[in-house]
Amino acid sequence: MDNKAELVFMPTPGMGHIVSMVEFAKRLHDQDQRFSITFLLINPFHPPFYNLYVESLAASDTRFRYVHLPPPPPSPPSPPPEQLVHTSPEKNLSDFVESYKSHVGDAIVNHVLFSSPAMTRLAGLVVDFFYIPMIDIANEFTAST
Repeated sequence: MDNKAELVFMPTPGMGHIVSMVEFAKRLHDQDQRFSITFLLINPFHPPFYNLYVESLAASDTRFRYVHLPPPPPSPPSPPPEQLVHTSPEKNLSDFVESYKSHVGDAIVNHVLFSSPAMTRLAGLVVDFFYIPMIDIANEFTAST
């Protein structure tokens, strides 16, 4: 029995990111159907139309799976506002991405590797530029990035 390899895509929250990544996945899959594709979605601040877009994708194109990750565990209390001035947006984004690493690993195990009767092979993790820290997760599973 020929098991498909799995590609996991992780777009950064935002319409421009998911639309372009879904289009890339469609073109890739049209060229080679030997793999299946799962999108791992982080939903911290999506407007309603983003979720409607994902729902319409899931309903209209069954080639791909969309897994919404749960929120990360609560973070430590924020510093006082006067100290927030000294934190950079890059640091905040980095902390945000780091807080999801365990959920990404769990989702790969539960929704990708062991989601069917036969164990699936993780072929690669396709991450958006802002999710480069997730490469550590791919390395844990010895997958390509």
